[in-house]
Order: sequence, then C-alpha cells, then structure tokens
Amino acid sequence: MTAFGKAWGVVKGMEEDIRESSEAAQMKDFSHLPQINGPIRYYETRRGIAYEAPTEHGVIYNEGNGGGTYFDPSTEEGKAFVSISEWDWEDLITQHEEKQNAQLYGGE
Repeated sequence: MTAFGKAWGVVKGMEEDIRESSEAAQMKDFSHLPQINGPIRYYETRRGIAYEAPTEHGVIYNEGNGGGTYFDPSTEEGKAFVSISEWDWEDLITQHEEKQNAQLYGGE
C-alpha cells in the first residue's frame, strides 16, 4: 500500500469516528442537563477554536488550547452540573447544533 493509501485510510477512519460520535450524541438523553438557550459563540485562539454555549444555569466553555470542556455555573442550581463529563457537554452541543441545522436546512 502506498503512503497516500495509508493516509487516506486514516482520514476515512476519522470520518467514521466523527459520524459514529454524532450518532451517539443524537441517541443520548440530555434532558437532565441545562439546555443551551442562546447562540454558541466560536472564536479562534492561538492554539485552536474556542467556544462558549450559554445555558439557563451557566456557560459551557472550551478555551481552545487543547484542554477540556467544562461548565461554569452562574446559579446555585448550576453548581450541581460542574461534575458532568466534558464528553457529555460536547455531545449536548453537537445535539443542539444538529437540531438547529435541521431546522434551518430541513431534515428532522
């Protein structure tokens, strides 16, 4: 196999992982988490893409420097969600964005 063939196999594998991750996010029930209630703000940092997603009890953050995604509570109720895993926060954002895209561009 050529070097290109090996590299293409890696890219295709990554695409499948992303697709599976998106499908897994769609199947999760996030009704127990604070729901995103405003636009997700993306911005470029020196080391990557950062984002902020507002909820009724705080903000979901990723600072774009290779670190994790976390929740910064703004209410007493929000403090109960600080221990939620970064993967659940990212899946919640994925699910929210896919619902918005379906509303904007048709689909489910």
